[in-house]
Amino acid sequence: MTSLAGLSPPCTSILIFLILFGCATPFEMQKVEVPQYKVRGARAELKCLYHLGNATLYSLKWYKGDRQFYQYIPGSNITKNTFIVPGVNVDVNESDAVSVVLRDVELITSGTYRCEVITEAPVFYTKFGEGNMTVIDLPESAPVLKGAKSSYQLGETVTANCTSPYSKPAATLEWYINDDLVSQPMYLIRYEPQKEPDGLETAILGLTFVTNRSHFPRGEMRLKCVAKIATIYFQSQETSVIETGFLPHTQAEESRHSDHFYFFEHATLGHRLITEGMTGTEQKQQQKLQKHSMEPDVNRMVHMLHIPMLMTFGLILTIQVRIMDSGYLFDQVVHAGRVDERTRRYKSRREDERNEGELVSSCEPAHPLRYAHSPRVPKVHTGFRKGRDIKPDEKMNATNEENYCVL
Repeated sequence: MTSLAGLSPPCTSILIFLILFGCATPFEMQKVEVPQYKVRGARAELKCLYHLGNATLYSLKWYKGDRQFYQYIPGSNITKNTFIVPGVNVDVNESDAVSVVLRDVELITSGTYRCEVITEAPVFYTKFGEGNMTVIDLPESAPVLKGAKSSYQLGETVTANCTSPYSKPAATLEWYINDDLVSQPMYLIRYEPQKEPDGLETAILGLTFVTNRSHFPRGEMRLKCVAKIATIYFQSQETSVIETGFLPHTQAEESRHSDHFYFFEHATLGHRLITEGMTGTEQKQQQKLQKHSMEPDVNRMVHMLHIPMLMTFGLILTIQVRIMDSGYLFDQVVHAGRVDERTRRYKSRREDERNEGELVSSCEPAHPLRYAHSPRVPKVHTGFRKGRDIKPDEKMNATNEENYCVL
């Protein structure tokens, strides 16, 4: 190793200068912040974070690709300066030695942005960092579903398309069946994004599959399409279709005690028809679906066994209530008959007394039913005068005679 004594004086001075200033200037680029996504027409702020240490800033420059569009030189008469780059609109008033602000970003604003920091003489250290920004033009509407019918039979083929119109970049589409993501390639039909005249794109994703019992857990199937663009856009569209001929809970098969295994037989037949014409890989996929589709059949059979028991219990309860109602009505009829019989007997006795010439009291009740509930029949007594008792053989005046009724 060469010692400092062996060097000439000019070389020694330069070496000492480099050592001293190199150690005393911990200049570093800390981070460059460029927003990853921005919506068309929005405002974007790009930041260049650096640490000068003991050094002095000579200039800060921003580039889009290889083209400079902004510089900041604190020692110059014009501190801020901009350069024309298509799609880059700098807001000079809000830009400074750390950040640059872009207004009204456009689709062509997307690209790679680089920040360059240079320290003052005599060394002129240079550091730089970069980041990518993508400007997004959001779709005009939520995804559009086409091709799906309102109802399907078991074993019928479903074919539908999901379209997310006019965006940049094209939206990423996903299909869901009853909230389960469809990931099997055999069920998806992928199309290349359609190019629109204004530079936008339309995304389309098709769906095709054969229905089975697992698709209609309660006689209904939900199809949903989700459109996503990065982390700033998420929209979905959903539609519901029903199983043709499905009768919820009251279907005729549930009342047939001898047909409890109807659904198993029907599902097996449907699965056999579905697997015909498939390759070995497709048949394995379908067999997995068949295994899961048998679970709703088991639940349905258990449900069918409970229905007759509930119906029998309800029938017994109804018969008991009707018997109680019949007994009550019977008691009312018997009671009314007894009332009629007592009234008839009472009238017959009164008629007999009149025929025999007996004295009939003037206090005869106007309503015979008043005494119908009592086993005692009103008796007419005479032989009392107001204020005192008289003997039975004493002659009574008609004016003092008073008849009264005793129960």
